[in-house]
Amino acid sequence: MITRIHALFRQRQEDGAAPRGQVLVLFALFLTSLLGMLGLATDLGFAFAEKRTIQNAADAGAMADARAVAKWSLTNLTSAQSEAQTFALAAANRVGATPQSMECTFVNYNLGSDLGPCSLGVPLAATGVRVDVREEHPTFFIRVLPGAPDSMALTASATANVQMFNGSTAGPFIVCGVNTKLEGGGRFSILLPDNSINPLAYGREFQIHGPSVEDCGAQSSSFNGTSVRSNANDNKREGDTWTGDTGTIAGPVRFAVNGIDGCAVGDSGPDDCVLILPIATNAPLPVKNGGEVDFQVPRLAAFLVTKTASNRHTGTLLEDYVVSGPGENTWCRGCHGIVVVRMTA
Repeated sequence: MITRIHALFRQRQEDGAAPRGQVLVLFALFLTSLLGMLGLATDLGFAFAEKRTIQNAADAGAMADARAVAKWSLTNLTSAQSEAQTFALAAANRVGATPQSMECTFVNYNLGSDLGPCSLGVPLAATGVRVDVREEHPTFFIRVLPGAPDSMALTASATANVQMFNGSTAGPFIVCGVNTKLEGGGRFSILLPDNSINPLAYGREFQIHGPSVEDCGAQSSSFNGTSVRSNANDNKREGDTWTGDTGTIAGPVRFAVNGIDGCAVGDSGPDDCVLILPIATNAPLPVKNGGEVDFQVPRLAAFLVTKTASNRHTGTLLEDYVVSGPGENTWCRGCHGIVVVRMTA
């Protein structure tokens, strides 16, 4: 057998064949293909990672910028561009990427056109922003292939809007919004006649739990501002009827408040934390229902709750409070209250 192989090899040499040259050609072709596959895997893998990075940067910038829109006021002409850039670059730098450009544009829920760049003051009609990020980097191995690009450009876009909170809450208190007692003396109505919140009530500290709190005309000397301790008020919203308890002990916080300094779920004696509480009206008057009282609640609002004594709490009405949760596109300039800042695209 070995002799036969040697004979065939000598015959191929005599016929002018060049096996070694053929191997080199085949190896060159194989190496090119190998580098092409390696380049494709490396460059595409890096591009996918960069795409995620700049998308995270766009998301972070949009969320930061929408918060700037939410806190804008006539006395706070915030330029949102700087906040968007700060957050977007911080998100990108965490993984070593460097976006070459970032554009921020004000948007509105219903308007089809943009409202101008974020480098300007926040327009009256703005409800959020769109952030566009671009990044370009050189390719690595794939450039060895004929016609392959020397660089690759990636883009990402994110839109965030401010929305009015439309979720439910079941805090341990119900606050009467008419002639409400102030901590330190005096009274002040939280609600205006049209059941909107009085802007002058923001920042004031009210008595919300304790002996002889305002009961909105319930004519119940035993009402102390507490909500029922059962789940009767779960999933209640603005405009619904809420049930108050005539006991003195506040029920536990049934849902965690997903915001800065929000009260934790299960807290039976909240102190120095924020609660979203129902504000009751006296038109119509509350209705006594056995040992409970049914209140009509036109508004929900955020209060910084402080425990001042056993079974006694005060609440400072917060003008603007951002939570995570469900929202609806009804927010407008000057629409203070509980808002949601969320990604919408």
